[in-house]
Amino acid sequence: MDEYVRARGGRRLLDDDLQKVVAEQDFRPPPPQHLRWDPESSAVKGGTLPHPSARTVEDRCLGTTGTWCSNFYTQQSLPINFPPPRGNVSCYRNCNNVGVCDYDTGICLCPAGWTGFDCSQPVNRPCTFRTRDRRDPYGIPISHVHPDTKEDLDWRTPGWMASRCAGYCDDSVGMCYCGRGSKHRRIPSGIGQPPVQFGRPMINPCQIGEDEHGNKLDWGRTPYEELYGPEGWCEAPETTKPIQNCGCVHDGLLGHLCTDWSESNCPNQCNGHGNCDQGFCKCHEGWYGTDCARKRAGVPMEPSDMESTRPWLNEVTKLPQAMINPEENKITRPDGQMSLPTRKRPFIYVYDLPAEYNTRMTQFRLASRACVWRSFHGNNASYFQTENTYMVEMYLHEALLSSSHRTLDPEEADFFYVPAYFTCYMWPVLGWADFPWWYAPSHVPRAMHISNMIMEIKHWMQRTYPWWDRRGGKDHIWLMAHDEGACSMPSEVYQNSIVLSHWGRLGVDHVSGTGWPPDNYSTPIIWPGYQNEDWRKLYMDNPHPCYDPKKDLLIPAFKAPSHFRHSPLMGAAPSERDILLFFRGDVGLHREKWYGRRIRQTLYQLSHGNGWRHKHQIFIGTSANYQGDYGVYLARSKFCLVAPGDGWSSRAEDSILHGCIPLVVMDGVHAVFEGALDWSKFSIRINQSDLPKTVDILSAISEERIVEMQRELTKVWHRFAYVTSPLHRQVMPGIFHHNQIGGGNRWNHSEHFFNPYKVYPRKDDAFHTIIQWLHGRMENMSSGR
Repeated sequence: MDEYVRARGGRRLLDDDLQKVVAEQDFRPPPPQHLRWDPESSAVKGGTLPHPSARTVEDRCLGTTGTWCSNFYTQQSLPINFPPPRGNVSCYRNCNNVGVCDYDTGICLCPAGWTGFDCSQPVNRPCTFRTRDRRDPYGIPISHVHPDTKEDLDWRTPGWMASRCAGYCDDSVGMCYCGRGSKHRRIPSGIGQPPVQFGRPMINPCQIGEDEHGNKLDWGRTPYEELYGPEGWCEAPETTKPIQNCGCVHDGLLGHLCTDWSESNCPNQCNGHGNCDQGFCKCHEGWYGTDCARKRAGVPMEPSDMESTRPWLNEVTKLPQAMINPEENKITRPDGQMSLPTRKRPFIYVYDLPAEYNTRMTQFRLASRACVWRSFHGNNASYFQTENTYMVEMYLHEALLSSSHRTLDPEEADFFYVPAYFTCYMWPVLGWADFPWWYAPSHVPRAMHISNMIMEIKHWMQRTYPWWDRRGGKDHIWLMAHDEGACSMPSEVYQNSIVLSHWGRLGVDHVSGTGWPPDNYSTPIIWPGYQNEDWRKLYMDNPHPCYDPKKDLLIPAFKAPSHFRHSPLMGAAPSERDILLFFRGDVGLHREKWYGRRIRQTLYQLSHGNGWRHKHQIFIGTSANYQGDYGVYLARSKFCLVAPGDGWSSRAEDSILHGCIPLVVMDGVHAVFEGALDWSKFSIRINQSDLPKTVDILSAISEERIVEMQRELTKVWHRFAYVTSPLHRQVMPGIFHHNQIGGGNRWNHSEHFFNPYKVYPRKDDAFHTIIQWLHGRMENMSSGR
């Protein structure tokens, strides 16, 4: 992913030609001009488009291909089967009072620090100074902390890992806190109990660089006095500002001195029937499941805390329809009569996987902002995260858990969703400490761990439930959200399952194209005891494409509403499209030569070497070249480049959400929703070999054709963003209001296709598009296709 280079650093590109490009720095174009209303303009001739609030099936399905959309809306609604099945199989020793009993199976879901059928076996992730190598005992994580004090064995021992700790190490997750008897040290308590004193976190940038005598240490940079001196982070009184602030990275810990608390992030916040521990739901007595959505049979179902002591949870989640008695949830019909709620297919069962495949990843992530799409701050108010590339992983899980399409009865399910947090494992979990691995303890290649994990999950599903073997996995859905999607997914899983991803590379003859070595899935590794044969056999012995349009779907990346706030789709007044072609981002200046198939590098050279900005209003460069609001550039551009990075890139979403026509340069690669939507009507696709002809190709497109593509784009652009959560409904009205008072309300010419929306058509957003498409897949599966 191109944005990821900021976290990775990267090496200087050994490409003399690219390094010699003289690019204009800090160019700022004139302020955007709002589109002038001209009733004779070709932009408004040829009829009007329906208002986004139009509810007819024909209007809703504009721009889609086939019948998947219309069939979804014309299907017969069905009654809700209530109550759902409830299990009553007890777990041994109540899961050691630390886990959650799955009363369907009698299997314990164990949080970080515990494993075993009853969560009684400790499993540590100790802070350390290195990973194990081939000389170390098999299966034992390397630790560099004392088993009793949990402090580093010897600061003077060289060696760095991100988990190395100069204080107290919570070795259940690998988290470092102040220690050494300091005022703000961590003071633990008994099993399953909160600590006596939480302690101040002490991870990067607070790895210590010298001991108390001033002797230099090779694994950190922070002076001893800034941590353990009288005014240091671990010793300064609460009334004193410490000379170093290590930050409150722990999820739920707030305030300048980490003295305030908020909710931490969990799937659907445990539906108000459990307590959230950094991502793991410790369900209240009798409740069970990853999100505590179910209650043991024969036990009364008490109301959720959302209705009483924790009303702020309503801002981010809602109870699944399958949990609510229809008699208590009647709806008012247009004629004023009351009726029971109904539901539409598909019905999707979401597996409660063992925690090591999803929620334990969020416990291991340590930094509160990593992996998640939303967070809490003061007074438990919620806000969107904007820094994470792979937020769709947790968003889609939560959206399905709270959706009316979720079923708690697997016997009636049309599909089964497998909610594994692969991208969260790849970063920041993998490599923080010497645990966990799947299986060889090596950072490279990261894809090996994911492929092994997938096989482990498949075997677990087969051992535990009959649903995989019932149809050979054809009704199972996996999300592969990382850079190169499902390219290295094990063949025996990929070839039967439905895969959602962002990377649409076609063909079975492929090798990794990433510019980031740890992600090169073509890298072999054999490590006796851990990986006894080349892991690549999982996908190479029976080759498969990265994406199969006959069974898979390419879905949008998650974008917070603020990302596209300058779009008429969000109520903003339309701007003059005075930029012919726009791209701002990583152009490969500090990457491997093959990064992004050299598409960005080539256009960067052509643009700056031939003066395209001055001659043709073509902007290709980095944020240093073109400063200012990214969304404003997109909203005033006619065409926007859609090209790969280390694999997929979210430039298609950026382009379409702002009304900019995609210029697609990805030979042999499909784009988001391609096949489900008719991309030929609202985009231009050129071969990579034709990049030198870019100016000629774009200049030859008539104004009438541009208007036609823009008109077609507005039929589908709302499908490229996820807006279904309660948090969206809290935040988006404020953006619409701001845009309206800023000029959107003065542009009210309904005949123009860029007329500012007054409400987002959220019932046909990205999430609902996925649901509608899945409904279309039901017919294919029933016919054996």
